[in-house]
Amino acid sequence: MKTSSIHSKPPYQTSALYRKVRATLVRLLQQHGHSKLLVAVSGGVDSMVLLHFLAAYSREKGIGLTCGHVFHGTNSVENAKARDLVQQTCQALKVEYVDRELKCSSGSSEEEMRTQRRQALISMSTQTSSSAVVLAHHLNDQVETFFMRLLTGSSINGLRGMRACTDHFWIRPMLEISKRELLCEAENTGIVFVHDVTNRDTKFERNWLRHQLMPMLETRINPKLATTIANLTHELDQAHEVIENQGLLLLDQVELSPHVYDRILLSKAPIAIQTQVLMEAYKKITHQHAAIGRDHVKVLLGLVQSADRKRSFLLPLQVLCESDHRQIRFVKKFPLDSI
Repeated sequence: MKTSSIHSKPPYQTSALYRKVRATLVRLLQQHGHSKLLVAVSGGVDSMVLLHFLAAYSREKGIGLTCGHVFHGTNSVENAKARDLVQQTCQALKVEYVDRELKCSSGSSEEEMRTQRRQALISMSTQTSSSAVVLAHHLNDQVETFFMRLLTGSSINGLRGMRACTDHFWIRPMLEISKRELLCEAENTGIVFVHDVTNRDTKFERNWLRHQLMPMLETRINPKLATTIANLTHELDQAHEVIENQGLLLLDQVELSPHVYDRILLSKAPIAIQTQVLMEAYKKITHQHAAIGRDHVKVLLGLVQSADRKRSFLLPLQVLCESDHRQIRFVKKFPLDSI
């Protein structure tokens, strides 16, 4: 992990990129009334630029800000350098600092490490009474996420990519900004960051996409591939937002009593709307933000269309879905807190 130190140049607060991110922050944060934030900072260029931007924004708006750093047990010497840099930068910016160390083995998968990082960020947000976590995902991350989900069989909902705001908690103000723009910002304004050598290890699927597949597609097919995919995910997001809104409206119309729904009325809706209603009904009884999988949805759609006999299906978190001629209902088989 190599450290890049660049001579100080004009303050980043005056840059066009800062003004763009600031406008996004104003829209996202004021919309949900957040007054205390945790910014996730690894020490890489993306999160270090975001840290500097948020430090300026929080001072301007009087918003509380804490930097949360996740320290990985693997490559401890290299990661210690990143931790030291983040701590020193927070001291210079007068930003509160907290961290968590993850006990990841060298054989941990990308998904396992991602899950642990997210849990650590939630823990730090609770510790610091932060109402939201700000993440440094950018345009290139969005494109990589699209391809990862496409190649692993995601639904339309998954292909819409990362949202600028998820569950009023995860905030991503840089999804329209490219990696190149962030590197230029750091170079032009003297923001110091570290280079993580593991980001070039193509044994990880996302790195393989980034360093091998994407350049090949850009060279042979579309040099503006990132912009093309970003536009597509935006259009998918807009289309799915219509489906979500229609699903919520229908959910209210078909609900006969808590967690009991009119099967006949639901069965007359388009399949996409039925799917949305079923996922919202599941989330309503479990209070879980994660959606049920495609295979679960297919079975539930079969229950909605079954008019001849009673049927049932057990969903994750011990939720039983039952259907008969007129109704479809969701029942907690066991109390969720006892599982």
